[in-house]
Amino acid sequence: MKCLLVDGWRRLSAPACRLCAASGAGPLCTACVESLPWNDCACERCAQPLSTMQRLCARCQRRAPPYDHAGASFRLEAPIQQMIYGLKSHARLDNAELLAQLMTSAHPAFVDEHCLLVPVPLFRHRLRRRGYNQALELARRLARRLQLRCDGLAVTQVRASRDLTRLDRPARRREVRGAYTVDPARVRGQALVLVDDVMTTGATVESISRLCRQAGAASISVWTAARTP
Repeated sequence: MKCLLVDGWRRLSAPACRLCAASGAGPLCTACVESLPWNDCACERCAQPLSTMQRLCARCQRRAPPYDHAGASFRLEAPIQQMIYGLKSHARLDNAELLAQLMTSAHPAFVDEHCLLVPVPLFRHRLRRRGYNQALELARRLARRLQLRCDGLAVTQVRASRDLTRLDRPARRREVRGAYTVDPARVRGQALVLVDDVMTTGATVESISRLCRQAGAASISVWTAARTP
């Protein structure tokens, strides 16, 4: 009888699924995990979601990006979009833990024990105002789960940039030009994986990748929680 009561209490006290509220299924139940917008059909080079199974998107067929590979675990759709917004704008650091758990459950093939995770940095004024860098929070948790190295000082943003959300691809590329610096001693000879929450046009990671390539990185990949279709 006592064992039955204890078992019942454990089920009642276990966290519910954050999406469907199924009892004792937290943080997400199996059905909700399977229904997430996984980015299964995507360009192998830039992680752009595709409607058909093909290796490369039209843009990468015309001109390859300056990094070697990119992987995005999800398409930027509900409920992942809301999780990222909560992390980015409302200090929901528990969302970073959940996203890292989901991302590591099916991490890209290019992420292995030799990788160095490098978060996309924030400019000091924005970092001071927000209090944390969501990319660094993700990278730290991914590194811990996969037992990888993480370096938050390899890349620095040295110039403030406007909010890129409303800018098109050419404007984004102009805006991030000269905004970052790389420490050659930290990236030379390393297999880098740039980590960020969302990849939209790729202008930021392309700019950083060029700098890392010039600084002698052995390889450069990009891993984000989500990719904008």
